[in-house]
Amino acid sequence: MDIVKIIESLIETLRYISVEEQREKQYRFVLQWDRKTPLRELDLSGRDLSGLDLTEADFIKTNLSKANLSNTNLRGANLSEANLNWANLSGANLSRANLSGANLSERSRDKMLAWQEASRKNLPLYPGQSAFDWSKMLRVERAKLSGANLSEANLHNAKLSGAVCDIHTVWPKGFDFEGAGVKVSKI
Repeated sequence: MDIVKIIESLIETLRYISVEEQREKQYRFVLQWDRKTPLRELDLSGRDLSGLDLTEADFIKTNLSKANLSNTNLRGANLSEANLNWANLSGANLSRANLSGANLSERSRDKMLAWQEASRKNLPLYPGQSAFDWSKMLRVERAKLSGANLSEANLHNAKLSGAVCDIHTVWPKGFDFEGAGVKVSKI
């Protein structure tokens, strides 16, 4: 191996370390959030944020793909244009959350295969998950969607059984939320 290739390899390794250090700082910042500072454009992909109180957090354009947001309080959070691809939102409180333009779509087949490959290499998936589990692709069961703006979200194949909405919830045009298992709150 010549010196140029060694240097190029070293530079690439340093870039990776720098990115991972930045991701770790962002994650710790969210865990100690002061409830004021915007959490915009962070990379929190694959992070465990379960059970946190992130009421009214500003997550505009934040990458939350594959994040564990189960039982997280996201009441009034601004998740517009956030990437929630494969995020676990089971039991999350999304009442009055703004999800306009958020990516809730499933991954394309080639990306799914890449994620399967990552799981075979024992890279982190969801906390407590030991093998690839197709049921974790998008879970919104029991989520509170009252007042949420989902007008631009791709909810194709979303698991919405037990989710609750109200008359103020905005759905994508033509989306049959009742057929998807969402109940309308009478309150």
